[in-house]
This record gives sequence, C-alpha cells and structure tokens, in this order.
Amino acid sequence: MKRQLRWMLVGLLMVALAACGGEQTSTTVPASTNGSSTTQPPAQDPAASAAATNPLCELATFAEVEAVTSGTIAKIDVIDIPNLVTVTCLYLDSQDVLNAMSIEYVTTEKLVKTNSQWPTAAAYFAEWTQSEPPVAGLGEGAAWVDITGSLWVLQGDTIVEFSTDKADTADAAVRTKFEVLAGQVVGRLP
Repeated sequence: MKRQLRWMLVGLLMVALAACGGEQTSTTVPASTNGSSTTQPPAQDPAASAAATNPLCELATFAEVEAVTSGTIAKIDVIDIPNLVTVTCLYLDSQDVLNAMSIEYVTTEKLVKTNSQWPTAAAYFAEWTQSEPPVAGLGEGAAWVDITGSLWVLQGDTIVEFSTDKADTADAAVRTKFEVLAGQVVGRLP
C-alpha cells in the first residue's frame, strides 16, 4: 500500500510538472546491450544524453535496469526540481506502464540548497535507515527500508535509493538483483 501511494505521488508530480512546464525532461535512449560493471557507464546515444537534465540519470544503463525489472526499458523521465531534495530518474518500460524503476539521488548539496532539516546525506540516511538491518558490501552503508520498500545506499555525500512497484522485494533473488544494480551505479558515482 505504501509503495502504491509513493508511485501514485510520483505520477501526480509528473503530471503537475508537465502541466506547469517544470524542469522535467523525457529522454528516449536505446537500451544498451553492454552489461559490464566497469566504473564508467557504457556509452549511450549522445543525442539522448545531451537532453538529460542530470548526469546522475546516466549512471545506470537500460540493460542493467532491465535485469531487475524484467521489462523493456526504453525511456527515462528525469525529475530535477531545485526546491526538492531528490533527483529522480524514472526508467520506464515501453510495453508496461506499471513496470518502472525509480533511482533517486539525495546529495548533501541538495539538502543544503533546500534548507533541509538534515545537514548531510549521512544524517538523512541515518534517520531513514536507523531501524533497518544493514546490507553488507554496498557503499559506506546500505539497507532495505521497509516503509518505502526500497534499497538505500550511502556513498560519500550521496544517497541512492532504488525502488520499483512491481518487484517483490521480500524475495531474496529480487533483492540480489537490486543489490547488483546498486553496486554498479554506486561504483560510478562522481
């Protein structure tokens, strides 16, 4: 229920942004077939990359996201609004509108710029994950956050949150797929 509410809110935000001409960009990029886990993201279509509003949304390839969602990811919606603490990258399935993955980034810089109650990404991470068991081997800290049904990873001054409404994150195999993607993305953080 909480995850459904979260995705409904994201959808409403996207509709509101489109209606008022907010800083949202849709980018269609062909799916990459390179599933490597190098520290640099595989090259994507340069024309599409130029249209993206935030380079953080280029840290995961479509093929890597597809490995988690089992869909056909062919579009990214980027939500980067100055007065929000997050940059949201929505990876959308071209054949199933309900099969999407959200990768959100919270940075100390955004928290400071938005006058957040949290002075750093580490403080934000600590509050949201305080009662959750840690996940070993990811970033400087990682945890599955039950209230959001998502994987949170802290690396330096950045938190990366991975979520999708369609995957059963209680399933160990699904969690492993998320954790592999998280390792790839966090390894590419600037």
